[in-house]
Amino acid sequence: METNETNSQLNKLALLSLDGGNNIVFMFNPTEILFQGSVETAESKGARSAETGMPKVSFSNINAYTATIKNVIFDTYEQRQDVVQLYIENLRKAVQFVPGKQRPPVYKMVWGQKMYMKRCFIEKLDYKLTKFLANGTPVRAAIDTLTIKEAEEPKSKGSTDYFQLTDEQYSSSQTQIYERIVEKGLNKALNKAEDIFST
Repeated sequence: METNETNSQLNKLALLSLDGGNNIVFMFNPTEILFQGSVETAESKGARSAETGMPKVSFSNINAYTATIKNVIFDTYEQRQDVVQLYIENLRKAVQFVPGKQRPPVYKMVWGQKMYMKRCFIEKLDYKLTKFLANGTPVRAAIDTLTIKEAEEPKSKGSTDYFQLTDEQYSSSQTQIYERIVEKGLNKALNKAEDIFST
């Protein structure tokens, strides 16, 4: 697996690591990429339009975009090398947590000079090994489905970006949030008690 941005990668679809890890460069470019975006809605059956009779719709959430790639091949038969070690292992690591962080690796999705996603992560990976040497070494792998999901941009300066926190920082931030909630709850209870006894 190549780990640096070289000229040979310019025409290859790639997921370039934003965490300092290995890049994921496709051996063969996909023939299509399916992009999907959606909006979550809720229909109120009791509230209908007087003109059309259709239920009124409220909008609850905008879901992150996903990019789905299918039928991607990695083949190392001619080199007689392990395709899992050379290519698939970096994909497997992409669906594991980054050491010391509460999240998987983050990438930017590019193809040549085209940026498809500025920040994303692999949400789903399905692959199978389809060719082996006589000694059992896998030399061909096929990705049935690779789902890449858009990740939010880093927070502005001065705000907490929970997507970038280490385990220790995340635990500390959760403790601080809990302490603030308890403090606010106690203050509210004390203020209410003072109102009761002052009447």
